[in-house]
Order: sequence, then C-alpha cells, then structure tokens
Amino acid sequence: MDNSMLTTKELANYLKISTATIRRALIPEGLPHYRISLEDQGHYRFELGAVKEWLRQRQETGDKPAEEETQTWDYHEPKEVSVE
Repeated sequence: MDNSMLTTKELANYLKISTATIRRALIPEGLPHYRISLEDQGHYRFELGAVKEWLRQRQETGDKPAEEETQTWDYHEPKEVSVE
C-alpha cells in the first residue's frame, strides 16, 4: 500500500478535482484523512494508499462520487428586522 502523505491541494491535483470538493463533500462522506490543527485553522493530510482503497470500495458498492451528486439550495430574500 502506498503510504505517501498528501496535502489537500496535492490530493485535489491527483484526483483532478477542487480542494473545495474534498473539504465540502468527500471528507463528510468518509474520505480517510488526518486533521492537523494549528490554532483555529485545520489542515488535512491524506494517505494515498488509504484514499485509493476508499475509492475502490466506493466503486465496488456503486456509491456516486460527490461531484456527480446534485445539491439544491433554496434562496430566501432577507427579511427586515426592526430594532426597537
């Protein structure tokens, strides 16, 4: 298994997706990662072999990749708030 550790940017380049997709979609879906916290900022590292295995398992079970999933957002006009 390839134990190379990648940053979010390096993994995004490897998978040819955006770093936002990794943070917003793949991590909540169970993408294996390590979180390295520095004060209030979180930095992630990904073990390439574990990521490849995770992707292989998703492909075998037929899970959709996050980029193919569609999200809809409801837009609501801001309401005026009166301050008394």
